[in-house]
Amino acid sequence: MPLIAFASPKGGVGKTTLAANTAYEFARLGHRVVALDLDAQNALGMHFGADPYERAGLITSLKDAASPRHAWQTQLQETPSGIALLPHGHATFAQTFAINTDLIATPELLIAPLKDILSDPEVVIIADTPPGPGAAASVISAIVDYMVVVLLSDAASVVQLPKIDGRGMYRGASGAPFPVEHLGFVVNQIEMRSRLSRGAADAAERHLGSRLIGRVYRDEHVPEALARQSSVADYAPASKAAQDISAMALKVVEAVAPPARTNGGDLHGAGASKETATT
Repeated sequence: MPLIAFASPKGGVGKTTLAANTAYEFARLGHRVVALDLDAQNALGMHFGADPYERAGLITSLKDAASPRHAWQTQLQETPSGIALLPHGHATFAQTFAINTDLIATPELLIAPLKDILSDPEVVIIADTPPGPGAAASVISAIVDYMVVVLLSDAASVVQLPKIDGRGMYRGASGAPFPVEHLGFVVNQIEMRSRLSRGAADAAERHLGSRLIGRVYRDEHVPEALARQSSVADYAPASKAAQDISAMALKVVEAVAPPARTNGGDLHGAGASKETATT
């Protein structure tokens, strides 16, 4: 029942792609996975074959839900990939600002449905958060079990490392730095032919030490897999990217150690039925 969040100090670093492929890895190992999109770009579903024109979503419906705790049950989508999806939903800039304001004022709007999902011990939530510090990442920090911070292998990321590591941007709900065992970093899109890119990745590794859980090299199979709405491992299992992502995902699995699925079940009714059973 862990909640794993993917974060990044800026956009365009491949955060959503790594979140989606990690979800595939957990599913491949036998876990029931819910992919949660907290980013207003609403792009996570593209990796799972979801309808890109579907406008509804969990985050955009939280304030209007009759029962916020169970709002997720009406928004959960079964995708062709076999991974359940909770999309963000389409929102204008004004709506996004209002949503963030609501989450800051009433964190329980988001915390309650996530706790309801996590009450099922067989479910793993992989959450894609907006780039940079924001309301959604701040709210879920109260219950997140592991946070993966994605960086690019460039000079800008290396310069910002002292600010964006566990002593800076990413902190728990109490304001204290995340414990090392609950925070991991990935350097993404390392360019083999670029001395600067390789050097940036090496510098990140020297700075982060054991907190660096993955180095993912640039690979043309990654965008090709997205175009086919497939995981990299399914599309090109022998590729360097598939190997890199699998190695990174296994470190996350080891960190949270959730129980593997032993049987099926209707995820839509999991929270409600469990609640009924305990009353």
